[in-house]
Amino acid sequence: MTSMRCMSLAGAAPSSNYADARPNETPTSYLNPVGAKVFCVGLQKTGLTSLLRLMPEFGLNARGSDATQRRNFFRRRDYDAVLRYYDTADFFCDWPTPLMYQLAYEKYGDKALFILTVRKDSLTWCESLKRHNAYAHPIKNKHRWVFGRYYPHGFDQEHIAYYEHHNRQVVRFFEERGARNQLLVIRVDEPQAVAKIADFLGIKIELAEFPHANASRGDRPGIGNRLKWHYNNLILELYARYAPRILKSVPRQLLPIEPGTHRRR
Repeated sequence: MTSMRCMSLAGAAPSSNYADARPNETPTSYLNPVGAKVFCVGLQKTGLTSLLRLMPEFGLNARGSDATQRRNFFRRRDYDAVLRYYDTADFFCDWPTPLMYQLAYEKYGDKALFILTVRKDSLTWCESLKRHNAYAHPIKNKHRWVFGRYYPHGFDQEHIAYYEHHNRQVVRFFEERGARNQLLVIRVDEPQAVAKIADFLGIKIELAEFPHANASRGDRPGIGNRLKWHYNNLILELYARYAPRILKSVPRQLLPIEPGTHRRR
């Protein structure tokens, strides 16, 4: 795999080469410049959008959260459908990919690379997650599907524990399989982050600045976002104050899907 990966991006196919492909079809004329599938297994609010915008600069077709695959994962538990979806592009991040890394490794083996994005510390991640939820849909908030709570507010320690456990579990998974070289742990805001990612992928590219995006500044445009922000602004303080007093049971949190435990279709 190393010989396939160590190449420049001269003449690399743009991400739009997949534009006309069917959901489970890869254009035969397209060459993945990395020579491997690339999965970001970091949780949300760890720089996923930045990675998603970076990968086309590397010549990779990149896909983020997909509504159909969220339904396959969270509602239908059809994990094989998600695995088939992984055949259609080069790079994947966001839900449900952070919980699919074990199955992805089982399927692709040493033809896959994994990036674990993290924040400066757990508290920074939790605060960013809380800001993100200021724009959550009042009814369709996906947060509860993973963390077992409608909002993180008032349940900071639960969410921090989940974040820390996830990161430890990812590293341990690859160490136990002697595949630590297939995992990169990185902060997108650390010095030389782009260069480190490019080196990990075996790509030569002159790009110094990371294309940051989706920062939680609280200024999302659109009437829908404004309505959600005003609603949540009223609710969140009450939720943080009273929900921990009422919701005493242990939350049902989702953990990574392990090989051999998923049903096949």
